[in-house]
Amino acid sequence: ITSTKIWPLENYEQLFELLERHLKKIKVVLVGPREITLSQSYSNLINLSGKTTLSELQTLLYY
Repeated sequence: ITSTKIWPLENYEQLFELLERHLKKIKVVLVGPREITLSQSYSNLINLSGKTTLSELQTLLYY
């Protein structure tokens, strides 16, 4: 609750909309310890939040 790294869902949605509009060829991978359920899907977003282990995240970052 006191972490400054926790964003409201609206911020994520706005960010993904901007990325989709301006960076169409870039794929964005969303990871994190809890699942984030978005109100819509984004063509350039791969949502792995709450679905990866720490070692899987390490592999994703490596590649």
